Amino acid sequence: MVSKIDVQVHVINYLYSFSGLSADFILANCLTSALTNPPLNLDSTSLGFLTLSLRGYIKSLDPSQTITTAETRKPGLTVTNLIALIVLKVSAV
Repeated sequence: MVSKIDVQVHVINYLYSFSGLSADFILANCLTSALTNPPLNLDSTSLGFLTLSLRGYIKSLDPSQTITTAETRKPGLTVTNLIALIVLKVSAV
């Protein structure tokens, strides 16, 4: 079973790779920021790639679960909400 901290680390690392911001900056400044708003400013393409990456991560932990682009493109979705969604999907403790 994966821990919530492990999920948070993976989600932050994926965000780091698609936003160009450092993982430390994301942790310090972006947890309550919406994915599509500053400072992350992820566009539709970046959100699509983020979804594919997260889908692979989720499937590696629980093959019966997935994440859709509708879930990651939900207006106002914050980093914290995204982490909580992934934790819920993989039943992290």
